[in-house]
Amino acid sequence: MKRILSAAMFLLITCGAWALGTGGGAAAFLRAGAGARALSLSTAFTAYYDDVSCAYWNPSAVAFTGRPGISTMYSLLSEQRAYNYIAGIYPTPAGVFGAGLINFSIAGIEGREGDTESFTEIKDTENAYCLTYAYPVTRWFAAGVNFKILQTALGSYSASGFGFDTGVILKVNEYFSAGASLRDAGGFLKWNTGYQEDVPMLMRLGIRAALFDDVLRVSVDAEKNEFEGLSAMAGAEVPLFKMFFLRAGVSYGLDSYEFDYTAGMGVSVPVSSFFIKADYAFQKEEYFTSFQAQHRFSLSVYF
Repeated sequence: MKRILSAAMFLLITCGAWALGTGGGAAAFLRAGAGARALSLSTAFTAYYDDVSCAYWNPSAVAFTGRPGISTMYSLLSEQRAYNYIAGIYPTPAGVFGAGLINFSIAGIEGREGDTESFTEIKDTENAYCLTYAYPVTRWFAAGVNFKILQTALGSYSASGFGFDTGVILKVNEYFSAGASLRDAGGFLKWNTGYQEDVPMLMRLGIRAALFDDVLRVSVDAEKNEFEGLSAMAGAEVPLFKMFFLRAGVSYGLDSYEFDYTAGMGVSVPVSSFFIKADYAFQKEEYFTSFQAQHRFSLSVYF
């Protein structure tokens, strides 16, 4: 009976995170993304470098961000699910240091010991604590790493583990950049039952270009999940009056033959010596035959 209950709990974790739009597997919440700006561009963000959330997609990118900053994200989801993110970076002469937290939870899960009407409500909570370091090797090339501590709790079951990201970025000039990242290399979760799961490794390549004297910004990424097929993502961002931003993105699974679309907007406001940025992303969520909208909101402050 305990084995049956344990298997059911593992399935709940996987399905709950998959319903967020990830591909499943151990610690699937790590695939749900960070930053409304990146998500509105269908996650084609590997070669961006002017946002705190770049540390999630490619840790090397924050080497070129240029100023300290804090970024948060709140997700408006259904089915008593919560997914939130907060991170900060601080440049120093020795490189850029950063820290972040990713949290995913599902409340109101019905736990049963067998085929019975009686149940207890349990909660699934998953966290990733991230430490980031990036160093500009030259004025146009940087490298970086993320070190992640993973924790999961579901009823009486719990797991902990680690993950490691690395990345490089090439900033040719203000109008073109290219990046590559390897996420969750050697990542794993070990449960208090003794069972250990490997976190799927993710490989990404991306380019970003600012066209027509920065009237239009376009980005393209290619992604390969260790246990899944190849996917392609593309995004477009239009700055208006250097203050407002309109965004849209599309992704395509080369194995699933499925398209997905995103959209969003943002505003950047200077306040004294600070910059305050607010971003919104719209994503659609499909679970079998149902369709629901996902809304992500980010607020960032640069000092």
